Amino acid sequence: MAVKPAKRGSFFTTTLPFFILAHFGHHLMTALPVILLPFIRDDRTLSTNGLTNSQVAWVASAFSLAYGFGQLPGGWLADRIGRRAMIAIGIFGVAITGILVGLSTTYTLLLILLVIMGIVGGGYHPAATPWISASAGEKNQGRAIGFHFVGGGAGFFIAPFVGAAIATAWGWHKSFIILAIPCAIFGLIFFFILRRQKDTSNLKAVTDTHHASTTAPEDRWRSLIAIITMSFVSGSLGSVMVFFSLYLVDNFHVSKATAVFVVAISSFAGIWAGPVGGWISDHIGRLPIIILTSLIGGLITFAVRWIPYGPGIWALLLFSGINMYMGAPVSEAFIMGQTSARHRSLIYGLYYMAGTGSSIFAPLMGLLIDKTSYQTAFLISGVSMIAVVIVFGSILWSDRAEVSQISDVSH
Repeated sequence: MAVKPAKRGSFFTTTLPFFILAHFGHHLMTALPVILLPFIRDDRTLSTNGLTNSQVAWVASAFSLAYGFGQLPGGWLADRIGRRAMIAIGIFGVAITGILVGLSTTYTLLLILLVIMGIVGGGYHPAATPWISASAGEKNQGRAIGFHFVGGGAGFFIAPFVGAAIATAWGWHKSFIILAIPCAIFGLIFFFILRRQKDTSNLKAVTDTHHASTTAPEDRWRSLIAIITMSFVSGSLGSVMVFFSLYLVDNFHVSKATAVFVVAISSFAGIWAGPVGGWISDHIGRLPIIILTSLIGGLITFAVRWIPYGPGIWALLLFSGINMYMGAPVSEAFIMGQTSARHRSLIYGLYYMAGTGSSIFAPLMGLLIDKTSYQTAFLISGVSMIAVVIVFGSILWSDRAEVSQISDVSH
């Protein structure tokens, strides 16, 4: 018997707002390792002369690698022990380890704690996205995931301002500690909220994989492999953007706090662009938006090297954020239509792990920047990203007739 779509009003007005807050708290913490890099690099307690770009890249990668690889076991566990637990761990666990990061006093200990922080945070997205998608119903998946991105975008947007302000006043350690405390409290509260939630027929399809497997479509591996590979390679080549705040400091001699604030411009779009992208995809289909936004991402990386500091950089960062936050929920909704419910969290885990490919290549990008220049790294990354999107986007587009029967939603 087919699972009936949930009424839009019920989920959109009851549980979804809490998911938005959960996503906000989760990314309020996960944003800190990257946005505080200018402060961490100059910390003389970690290194007498400060850290090199190669060393500071490992600060970002220690968390990002663990966070990326943690998505796979996190998704596997969510399919087996329950998504409620993994969602709560993804918020509460990140907050507790964030406090410990704030208490670290050596470079080695900092890296170890960031790895632990990444591992415990890896289960949130593979558990939350299937829950949201199934609860919202097929015709509203893009919008629901888009609204969920509002929380994450707001976390990424606010973290640089609050984190940098605290770091400027009291040091980067205090940024982790102060922001982690309310996040930990909310993580506990949200777990009990989900425990009390009454299962609807759609939510049953998320929490009971045996029931769901009799009604869900088969896994469409051709499309899944193409989009996961494109996500991995594009994310890997985009690792140069990890260094953007350092690029502003080194090339344009802006202050560390200003560099962090400027980079936050891209996250402003996360407050509203996600639902817009999701709404459009619910009406015209997923694939055109996925391919277009991926291609634009490569063009932006390529163009950065020619933009002088000032309104041009600010506009480019804002456009980059709009492009990213419009495309990401569409990709997630697309994947939902390509996977069986039995493997859904596992496949989302693969997708999120692939998307953090930048954590693997960030140290190499740091070395490339040290040996050449930021401009050269931007050039290589941008051109390569465009080539990758053309190849794998073509694979997805060539299969569009069959794919559209599942993933494209018309008026």
